[in-house]
Amino acid sequence: AAAKHSRVGGNSGNSSPTISQRNSEANLEAAEGRTSMNGPVEAVAAAAGSAKPLFTRHTRAIVWGMQSRAVQGMMDFDYVCSRSKPSVVAMCYPLTGDHKQKFYWGHKEVLVPVYKNMDDAMKKHPEADVLVSFASLRSAYESTVEALNYPQVRTIAIIAEGIPENLTRKLVKMAHEKNVSIIGPA
Repeated sequence: AAAKHSRVGGNSGNSSPTISQRNSEANLEAAEGRTSMNGPVEAVAAAAGSAKPLFTRHTRAIVWGMQSRAVQGMMDFDYVCSRSKPSVVAMCYPLTGDHKQKFYWGHKEVLVPVYKNMDDAMKKHPEADVLVSFASLRSAYESTVEALNYPQVRTIAIIAEGIPENLTRKLVKMAHEKNVSIIGPA
């Protein structure tokens, strides 16, 4: 065990392992079947001290914003990881009417519903437990507060930059009270 925590990876003499070392150890434990979780992602979360993983192989997400390129990238990643179905179940964008957007799942085309309001998206996709928010800094706070009202949401990733610190602190406090993990804002 002492060899595991040597100065490899820039540990610079600290006795505690680096994040990289903890992640490598968690991945090794998962590969050897020594964890009670579902895979490396869950093992890394456990090694980092998280009470629950942020994402699993069963994660289903709603993407806030018309970010077709990002959604296609998520679907391509899901496909090459051999997921049985895409992680993105819907998109939400208030400046358009309800419609379907075409994406590729491998060589097949799939249609992803786009909803004008989050309430419709959440009600029609109760399996969605993650929100990936591409909302601008002008609407990210309000859309995140709205998402926190849905008990199915357990993780929110906020991509926006420039959200004032006082609003970010409010979001973090609200999320903590509802046991929701927040990633971001930048």
